Amino acid sequence: METPGIALYLTWTEGEETKSHSLGGEPIIIGRSPRCNLGLDNPNVSRLHARIFEMLGAYYIEDMGSSFGTYLDHDRLQPGKPYKLAPGSEIKLGSQTLWCLATDAQAMRSVELTSNFYVSTGMLNEIEDFKRNMLDHCTQVLEDESKQQQLLELLDKDLRSLDSSLKARLQEHRVLHEISAVIGRILDIDELLATVLSMISEVLQAERGLVLSYDPREDLLLVKIARYFNEEDFHSEKEVRFSKSVARQCLQQRRIVLVSDAVNNATFKVSDSISTSRVRSVACIPLMQKEEVLGILYLDNRNQPGCFGEDKIDFLKILAVQVTNALVNARLYTQATTDDLTGLYSRNFMENHILEEIRRADRYSRDCSLLMVDLDHFKRINDTLGHQSGDVVLRRTARTIEDNIREVDMVGRYGGEEFMVLLPETGLDDASALAERIRLSLEKMSLQDVHQDLKVTGSIGVAAYHPGFKMKLRPFVEAADQALYHAKENGRNQVITADNNPMLQAT
Repeated sequence: METPGIALYLTWTEGEETKSHSLGGEPIIIGRSPRCNLGLDNPNVSRLHARIFEMLGAYYIEDMGSSFGTYLDHDRLQPGKPYKLAPGSEIKLGSQTLWCLATDAQAMRSVELTSNFYVSTGMLNEIEDFKRNMLDHCTQVLEDESKQQQLLELLDKDLRSLDSSLKARLQEHRVLHEISAVIGRILDIDELLATVLSMISEVLQAERGLVLSYDPREDLLLVKIARYFNEEDFHSEKEVRFSKSVARQCLQQRRIVLVSDAVNNATFKVSDSISTSRVRSVACIPLMQKEEVLGILYLDNRNQPGCFGEDKIDFLKILAVQVTNALVNARLYTQATTDDLTGLYSRNFMENHILEEIRRADRYSRDCSLLMVDLDHFKRINDTLGHQSGDVVLRRTARTIEDNIREVDMVGRYGGEEFMVLLPETGLDDASALAERIRLSLEKMSLQDVHQDLKVTGSIGVAAYHPGFKMKLRPFVEAADQALYHAKENGRNQVITADNNPMLQAT
């Protein structure tokens, strides 16, 4: 099996023992049954609780109909539906919590797991040794017991403060190290941002974290990613509100803005956004490339004032540089692999992944299907309404197809008004049923804002991979394309499968 771009592992605690399990190889079945290859000793974990498997260079988890449910980053999973895992993801199987982290072999050589992060214990031991030595020296030197006790109390207070400060710095260092090892290899922007927010939650006392994207054309700040670190707030919050005043100040001044207590701050006291979001502590960090603001990292706590102090400035600056560099890399990757107009994957990117998937299908005797979707009479739209209207139709078509497929499926623009959909682990019957749902959705697609009488239909060809294709891309794509051709020749607005046409059988 090909290994994904990021090597992941699961980690969890049982009693006082920390355990881990690497992802890779065959699918992992998690539960209490002897049949499971990852057993958990927890009564709230079902005998066959969840399955983790690798597909298209990524890992996915699906609930197997468990009694107490499977949660991924606070969302309950629908049984039988796969959900993508990412570094920093929190998995809850009943009451058992597991963390999905990226493997860093160098960091693992001399570390122990604490608070879900790898922590070097050497410096912490040195602090404890230093503290004990100082107290012993004071006891030996001072003869006056009252002064001895007074000095010991003062020293103990100072050492406790130093101990706390150094532990905080160590934690910052751990997280920055973990972030640098992980985010440079995550090329999906949304996954990257969600991972960063999860990692920094342990360092900063944030109740939630947001990444705001900035649109300079409309001068708008929009919530791109929201991560809640308090499960109750996550489920109760219906609308993501944030302090637009603080975010605007950060945007305009191009610098980190920290607000110790927004409610009692004269600058923000009259702000509607402060009163509606009820925030106390706020931290806003600009993510900048040269003079361009790519976005804003927004953190807040609505209960405690003074959460984000000046002592966090250095950490936040380094964090901003790391996240910005990763965002730039992710943006370049996105530009290279996606279609500018629709935001779907490009033809070249799709064909590379189709080739990978049919090799897996052949090697492990898995199902795999491909849809080719073409809009009927699309040239008429461009000729009568203009290319701008045609572009709107193409973007709406892309979203309509995306709304009908699973997270593990892939859709790309093949060229012009033609789209392709890769369906891993899907046989011909299920692929044909999905194609029919897409066809009906295209018929119902709302286009009244383009033209009141405009209706769009689509013809779809379906092919399922079989050994006759000999792990070659072209025959597989041509089988679906030929099925599409026959759908158009036979009257359009219909689904034709390659199996239904003797002419389309592989030779």
